[in-house]
Parts: sequence; structure tokens; C-alpha cells
Amino acid sequence: MTAIHSRLRGKGWARTLSVLIACILLLTLVLSGCSGAKTAKRENVLVIAGDTDLDTALWTQSGLFLIDQLLTIMGEPLVYVQPDGTVQPALADSYEMSTDGMVYTFHLNPKAKWQDGQPVTAKDVAFTIEQTILPDTPSGGGPSLLLKGADEFATGKAKSVSGVEIVNDQTIKLTFAEKSGQVLAILAADAILPYHLLGNVASNKMVDDPFNTKPIYCGPYKLTSWTKGSEIVFERFADFFGPKPAFDKIIYRIIPEPATAIAELKAGKVDVVMNVPVDDYAGLTADANFKGVQTKGPYGRHLMINQNKPEWKDLKVRQALTYAFDWKGVLDGLYKGKGTLSTSLFHPDNWEYNKNLQPYEYNPDKAKQLLAEAGWKDTNNDGVVEAHGVKGVKDGQKLTVVFPVTKKLQEDISLVLKDQLAKIGISATVQNYEASAFYADVYTKGGTKWDLIMMQWGNSFVGAWPSSRAVEFNFGGVGTTQHKREGWDDKALAAKIDEVMRTPDQAKAKPIWDDIQKTIYDNVYRIHAFREDAYIVYNAKLNVDASQPIWDMMWLKLSRGAGWSDLK
Repeated sequence: MTAIHSRLRGKGWARTLSVLIACILLLTLVLSGCSGAKTAKRENVLVIAGDTDLDTALWTQSGLFLIDQLLTIMGEPLVYVQPDGTVQPALADSYEMSTDGMVYTFHLNPKAKWQDGQPVTAKDVAFTIEQTILPDTPSGGGPSLLLKGADEFATGKAKSVSGVEIVNDQTIKLTFAEKSGQVLAILAADAILPYHLLGNVASNKMVDDPFNTKPIYCGPYKLTSWTKGSEIVFERFADFFGPKPAFDKIIYRIIPEPATAIAELKAGKVDVVMNVPVDDYAGLTADANFKGVQTKGPYGRHLMINQNKPEWKDLKVRQALTYAFDWKGVLDGLYKGKGTLSTSLFHPDNWEYNKNLQPYEYNPDKAKQLLAEAGWKDTNNDGVVEAHGVKGVKDGQKLTVVFPVTKKLQEDISLVLKDQLAKIGISATVQNYEASAFYADVYTKGGTKWDLIMMQWGNSFVGAWPSSRAVEFNFGGVGTTQHKREGWDDKALAAKIDEVMRTPDQAKAKPIWDDIQKTIYDNVYRIHAFREDAYIVYNAKLNVDASQPIWDMMWLKLSRGAGWSDLK
């Protein structure tokens, strides 16, 4: 009995153990399933890949186009101005303009706070305006210089700008000595800065202030960490006065190599790639996991001509250059034809853009004819033209060109232009420089170490550098640094720019802007060439409004309006 009982008891324990093991396995599977569900749940984070790092997060000290895009994440202007000129509220709930266009009154949202919890007030707006007036502010200028008392403040004769009146904490009144049609497009597009953090910092010390790397703005996300050359992390600001930001966190990753950024997108480590090469765009967007936006390029490519050298002072010689270059061929060869030929620094979607100007014609024979009329002929049949009776140039001197370059893309374009110049008898050399050496030794006031430079200018619809400010900066005034670098001055053009900056009515300003662009075009002060399209590819589970496919507007849409469709 005992032996039999023992055997039965052993079998019972075995059955119990089997049941226990099965239960443990089942529980493990359940727990694993739960753990898997937690792992699969999407984090409410947006990761954007770009190819450039910031120089500083204090926009008044930055010369980079990127600061405009990242300010859509962390900063807030008074208003946003759309490409068609319409105005949308931002930090200012509303504004009024006097009937004579001389006085603007802005009313701030009373709920607006800085990301350290302090309230945003009219004093902050006044301080920001003052910064743009000070002569040693790199990103200053614009219509703020036309405010009453601006000159006295800029020269140190007054401690404040008389045309800036703080009515109360939420109201500021701006009175201009002269009219400006660019107040909303420029002054009100600048992200407001905190007086309580920067008000006691000397203007020449701003570049060294901690704000440059640890900024406090009043936008929807706060910059919380910045690893130079790697990533910038923005976290949602809970007390943002506007619509609740969609993401808990936005991470901007600096990935200079497009192939690496695309690999990270495919691996799910990046959600948006802002600079997709044209060769990769079709393949990526054919994948159901991704969507894309083809945008009109943010960068206008243009050719600068050094009139500090006598070779280029004759208008006929500069006109010859306009016929020498096949810009469509450049677009076709380097960008598969994806882009638009350009005639102006303005973006084609700007209301100011002169649509009546036609791209320069590619006609090498016409170029040769104009060179000959200007005294440049190839008399010894060596393929390079020489000077014959050219003012300021020794007879027999060959017409040669130095293209300085600092970037691979700039070099690629310049090499194509070198070959095209050879067809009209001009010998060209492409010379590489470090960026610092280029600005210190080559692109200088009165400098003659260069002939032609292929440059770019980014036009911003949502930041500190809208096209109108860019035109004023590049072509306005007389005797400016820009003009001395390129060797020309045009008092009549400067007067037209002054006039349009004082014309608040868009209908009246448009023909003046058209005339300004035609003057630059006819005199060939620069050759505005083309805008290659830009490509953005993103995770298909992102809901993004792509109805206005402009590159920097897409930054605003991504940071303010996008969201995950599969977020539980």
C-alpha cells in the first residue's frame, strides 16, 4: 500500500508540476505580450534630420538661414505674414495701423509667458526692436531704422527710441518718422527676445551670452539640450499660450551626409529628412511607409560679378555673361531638371516677385558678339579672347576668371560654368577655400582676388530674413559693405528701395518692386540663375498639411500642425 501510494503521490506531483509550468509559461507569454505592446506604442516624439548645425540660438547674432526654421519650433514673433502678404496673429492678438501708415499698435496675448515662467510684456518687444536698430547687431536693419528717434538711439545720443511707446504691459505703439511698407513683413517677423535675461547685456557682448546656447523664448518648445554637430532637443513648453503643441519632444539631428539620413529614416530612427537628394526622392516616396513634398527651392542661386576689376565694369561684358550660361543645362545635369529658372532674389511665391522678367537666354554666339564689341577678341586663335582698347586693361591681356568655392555643390556648379565660359573664349579656374579664409581674404571690400562667385540666398517666409529685407540688405544704400565687395553703387536704385520701404500699400509698392528687380536685371549687377527644388520625405504615419509646399513653411507646418496618426 505504501509503495503504491508513494507512486500515485509521485504522479500527482508530476501532474501538478506540469500544470504549474504551463501556467508560468502562459503568464510569461501574457506578460511578454503586454511588454511588447508597451514597446510598440509610439513615443510622441518627432525627429527631424537636417544637414547643418546652428551657429547660435540667438537669432540677432546668426547669419544662417537655419535659425529661421528652428525659430518656428522655439520662438514667437508678433505676427506671421503669409507669402501673399496676409497676416496671421502670433504673439500679438491684434494690431491697428493709423490711416497715414505712420503708427502701428500691437496688442499682446496676456497669457504669453517666457519658457522660464516670466510674463511676456511690451517691454520685451521694445527691447527686441532696439536690438535691430543697434549698428553692431548682425541681423538688424529693416524698417525699425525708420522709427522716430532711431538714429539718435543708434548713435548713442538717446537711451531709448522715441518712436517706441509702451502703452501698458500688453500694448506697444510704434511711430515712424517715415512710412514703411515692410513693418509686418520684417519687424513683426522677428522672434521677440526676453528683456529680463538680455536687457543688461551690452550689444557687443551678446555673442558671448549664455542665451546663445541655452535660449529662453516664448514659443511652443524649449531648447533643452544641444550637442554641437549632433543634435538639438526641444521639449514641449506646457505654458505656451497658443494651441497645444502636438509633440512631447522634437529632436533636430544634424546629419550632413544624405545617404546616412535616408538610412536612419528607413530604420525608423528619423521621422523627417529635410534635404533629400533628387535621385533618392522617387524611390523613397514609392514606398508606402513614406510620403514626400517637392517644394520650390528655399535657395536662390545667383552669380556675383566683381566690378572692382576693370574687366567687368563694361555693361556689355556683363551682358555677355548672361548669354554664356545654360542654366537649364545646369538644372538638368545636377538636379534632373527639377527647379525653376530665376530672375530675382525674391522667391517666385513672393507677391513682390516680378513675373514679367524672362530668364536670360543661352546664346554663346551673342555672348561672343558682345565681348567683341567691348574690345575682347581672340586674335591669335588660341581660344581665349584678349583686351583691345579696354579701359583699365592692358592690351593683349587675356580674359580669365577665378571662381572661388567653399562647398562641394558650389564647386560642382562652378565647374560646369567653367566649361561654358570656354565656349565663348574665357578661361576659368575653380579655386577652393576654407570658408573663414574666403571671407577674410577673398570676398572683401574692394577685393580683386575673384571674378565670379556662385552664391545662394535663402528666403524666409517665417523668420528674420524675408525677401524684402534681403533685397534691402543686398542692393539698398550707397557705399555699403556688399557694394564694396562687388564694386558697384547705384544711387537711383538705392532711392527706389528707400521709396518702396516707405510704401505701406501693397498695390502701390508692387510696381516699385518690379522696377527694382528690372534695374538689377538690366544692369546685370548679379545674374540670378535658378532655384533647384527641395525635397522633404517623412514617415507616412505623420499627418502633415502639405497644401503650401514651400520649404520653410513646411518647417512651420511640421512643428506646429503635424501629429502622429497612430498615437494611442
